[in-house]
Amino acid sequence: MYKKPEKIKTPTSRNSDVASLKDCIDDLINVYKLRGRLSEAEITGNWEKIMGKTISSRTEEIYFKDKKLFIKINSAPLKNELSFSKNKIIEKINEAVKSDVVSEIIFL
Repeated sequence: MYKKPEKIKTPTSRNSDVASLKDCIDDLINVYKLRGRLSEAEITGNWEKIMGKTISSRTEEIYFKDKKLFIKINSAPLKNELSFSKNKIIEKINEAVKSDVVSEIIFL
């Protein structure tokens, strides 16, 4: 009787386990530790949506360094007003991206 030869597995052969594209992308993001940077980009991209038109129109620059959010505001009275509500702003931002990305805010 003829016996069919067994398939030889090579590194390029397909795996029978099926994973969703979302899971694969999440794994990739976690392996390369990109989750924080993606959240930072989401914050800067949605700044007007998170903080409103008034504050975003007075914001000149936003950048991150070591979980600190640096915000350059061109209005001294607004900067003073915002400095009193730093904790509330931090909560609002972290809630918007559903992770603890910002631990401190520094107004410039």
